[in-house]
Amino acid sequence: MRVLGLGTDIVSVARVAATVGRTGGRFVQRVLTSNELQEYSARLSEVGEHGAHQYLAAQWAAKEAVYKALGGESVVVWRDVEVLRAPSGAPTVTIPDDVVTDRGIDSVLISLSHEESHAVATAIVQGRRTA
Repeated sequence: MRVLGLGTDIVSVARVAATVGRTGGRFVQRVLTSNELQEYSARLSEVGEHGAHQYLAAQWAAKEAVYKALGGESVVVWRDVEVLRAPSGAPTVTIPDDVVTDRGIDSVLISLSHEESHAVATAIVQGRRTA
């Protein structure tokens, strides 16, 4: 197995909050999967808007990092990339099966972090090149 791609992204929490405010939540609906939306809603209830915006910034950074690791081509749209947490708290990534097969992908590794004002993510795509 070898590294097929690497992507990193950093996102401002304030910029995400402003986008959510400006779009009335359409941004959230456009980029999050139904499972991610449930987590976002839970965060809103549990930790308030700022905590939910930190979560959303980390999700956005993760999706951008995966997109970059896949080569930046339009092989996925934002809702094709799902980033969830395992029971251990480690993030996991799911992308469409056809992309996995076409690209010879064995795994997508993701690391997320956030602090008060920014979220960052790094993605590594591993596998075998088929073409």
